[in-house]
Amino acid sequence: MNMNDATSTIADRAEATAEKVGDAANGMLNSAERAINSRRQGAADSLSTAAGRLHRRADDLPGVERASKLAHGTADRLESTADYLRNHDTKAMVGNVMDFVRKHPGKSLAVAVAVGFLAARSMRSD
Repeated sequence: MNMNDATSTIADRAEATAEKVGDAANGMLNSAERAINSRRQGAADSLSTAAGRLHRRADDLPGVERASKLAHGTADRLESTADYLRNHDTKAMVGNVMDFVRKHPGKSLAVAVAVGFLAARSMRSD
């Protein structure tokens, strides 16, 4: 076997391996997408339920109008999030996140650092 044949064989094997890895990654992404989509409605329903409870309890807050307004505002945001989950599939949500990251790279980086920090703290065993 000459050098060109060996190089060609290595390149063919590398290409075949890359294709297998790509197929496996696509399979995992499709599975994750199906799992997320199957849970969207339940998550949206839970958020709506929490928003309704918060709205009801906000009116019973003792004497502090500002706290009541804040609670109603939070409940409204929960309901908006529930509506978003109901009306957008996983691909649309990922696209929206990508658009946000492109438009606001600094904020996105700050959020990523904060999430990473919180994740690391939650996994730390003392």
